[in-house]
Amino acid sequence: MQHELGAPRTESGQLQHYLESVLERLSEGACAAPLTRVGTGGVRVRARSSCSRSAGLRVVGTLANVIDELARRFPPEHAQRPAAAAVALVLFPGSDGQPCALLIERCRRRGDRWSGDVALPGGMASHRAESAADVARRETLEEVGVRVGEPVASLPHRWTLHPRRKRPMRVVPVVFRLDEPPPLDALEVEDGEVAAAFAVPLRTLAGRVGFARKRVGRSRVPVPAIHVPGERVLWGLTLAMTRPLKLVARHVEGMR
Repeated sequence: MQHELGAPRTESGQLQHYLESVLERLSEGACAAPLTRVGTGGVRVRARSSCSRSAGLRVVGTLANVIDELARRFPPEHAQRPAAAAVALVLFPGSDGQPCALLIERCRRRGDRWSGDVALPGGMASHRAESAADVARRETLEEVGVRVGEPVASLPHRWTLHPRRKRPMRVVPVVFRLDEPPPLDALEVEDGEVAAAFAVPLRTLAGRVGFARKRVGRSRVPVPAIHVPGERVLWGLTLAMTRPLKLVARHVEGMR
């Protein structure tokens, strides 16, 4: 599920204001990169010195350390409330013992604003009383064939537009834990919805945000993004939903 960011209409000044506001929302108070005006033709990113110090941020400790910190900061009880839509952030140990997350690449479809985007498994509730945890569990099983148990955390919700009704819709990211990595090469992904499922190290998701050119409305503009395995780009709503991991990773790094 990916957010169609509200694109500025024309002028570069509007584009700059748009990028500044997106970066401010994504920074979560850590490693923010202020933008400096360069005439009227564009913007230049000037990273603070604190960014360069944390650019090589490395998550240390076990998956249990990360889960404990997530649960402390973002209690899982919130995931038991009804939600219009939810996504699953499924964490598991990688081959090197470092925590990883399960992400998907959406199928490319004409008329789908999330076509080909990197996302988390997820979707909309089947009825009004369905909890965020139940939505995320069901969609994860349907889209990638992975069964998850009880949630371990519930990250801050984000807003996007309902794909059909064109009105604001709240999306809740729910965190689940797997003790063993899923068989990525053997997953039965949902035809017509998911093109691929893959693992991304948590240190990548918690890393510095750069830029990539993506289509927003009728234009291709630079947007905040993280490059993930397979020459893919994580951006938009999914990027915003995973930024709280940066705070958790920084705290776990300090637990050595």
